[in-house]
Order: sequence, then C-alpha cells, then structure tokens
Amino acid sequence: ILFCHFRLNFSKILWTGRISERYIKNTPTQKVGYIKPITLPPTRTDVVRETMIQSQKISVECGSKYITVTYDLAIAKVAKQIQCEEQPFFDSIFVMFGGFHVEQNVYSSIGKIIEGCGGPYILSESSAIATGSLPKFLKGKMHYRCRRIHTLLSVAFHGLHMQQFILETFENSYHEIMNALEEWNHLKQLEIKNATLLKFIDQYKIFKDKTLAGKKCKTGQFWMQYCKIADLYLLL
Repeated sequence: ILFCHFRLNFSKILWTGRISERYIKNTPTQKVGYIKPITLPPTRTDVVRETMIQSQKISVECGSKYITVTYDLAIAKVAKQIQCEEQPFFDSIFVMFGGFHVEQNVYSSIGKIIEGCGGPYILSESSAIATGSLPKFLKGKMHYRCRRIHTLLSVAFHGLHMQQFILETFENSYHEIMNALEEWNHLKQLEIKNATLLKFIDQYKIFKDKTLAGKKCKTGQFWMQYCKIADLYLLL
C-alpha cells in the first residue's frame, strides 16, 4: 500500500482509506446502552464514585470480572484517587484516559524524539507548519496538526526509504511490479496473491529490518524508528 501511495493515482491516499475500500469485517453489530444521566458536576467525588459503582454493576450484568471505564482527565484523577483510597473495592475497574488525552501524550512523546534532530526544520522549511507553532506542535498541544503532520512526515520518510529499496533491489523489474500493482488495484481485494508482489513485500521487510537495526546508516535508522512510532496512530 505504501508503494501504491507513491506510484499509483489512488483517490484514497492514506492507509486507512485504502484498507476501507477492501476490508469487509463480518462481525456482529455492537449494542450501545445508556445509563440514567446524573445532573451534577461530573468532577464531584460522590458523582465519580457513583459512576464507578454503576460500572461494576454493568460488568456483572455482562458476565465480566473486569471493566474498562473511560474518563476525561479531570474526572480520571478523582477516580484514581477513589480507587487508591478504597482498595480493593474498585480493583475490578480499569480507569482509562479518554482518546484525546492519550493521543496528546503520544504526540508529546514523539515531539521529544524529533526535537533538535532536523525534523522540525524540515517541516518549517516545507511550509507544513509555521516556525512559531513548532513549540506547541512538539509538545502535542496542537491535536489536529499533530495528527495530520506526523502522518504526512511518516509517509514522506517511508517514501524515501521505499525509493532507496527499489534502487538497490528492484530497479530492473520496476515495470513488472507496476503492472502487478495495477492488476491488484483493479481486483479491489486486500489479500495479495501475485508472486511478484509477494516477493517484493518479503524483500522490503528484510530491507526495513536492516535499516531499523542500523545496518544501512544511523540517520535512516533514526527516522525509520520514528516512522514505526508515528505509524501507531494508523493502527488506532
């Protein structure tokens, strides 16, 4: 799919859109239930405790020993405090931060990795982000920009890595690979059965592992490690 992104004219340019065209998941439809709303400030200790008790009741009804409860950051702090003070009564509850705060922490960690390595300079020089916005971007404070820019930066470095791989390994059979990719594109299937493409993928995995191990160069190793971390967002 990475190679397709750079070499074929697809309407869906990123992995999520590409896979959504082909992947059919025949799983049962989830049932969503709602509890009676509590018309009080959500950060009050008694309110948070009540939500935790209701969560335990739900886990019993579902026949589960444990249950995961997602709270906003301010509420999660209170829930964790209650959980510590009343052990082991609420040990069956796993208090989880909301997706927004989880992503924000991930972006902040990624920002610390690329800070001072030249990556922010590339982004500012390519006009992907203004120089004045870089500090907030590196700290994960700009959620939507982080989500978009880290994805694009990862794709860019993946592309450079792919180009080097083709030059070293498949330069003479480039057109054969292109024809095989076009055939796979028309099939609208996620599974690949073409022998040429399977060989191409296997060889690229070996090449990528060598890069991650530092056998190519240290700069390539660093940026492929960054891509590996940044790509975690694509799996969410």
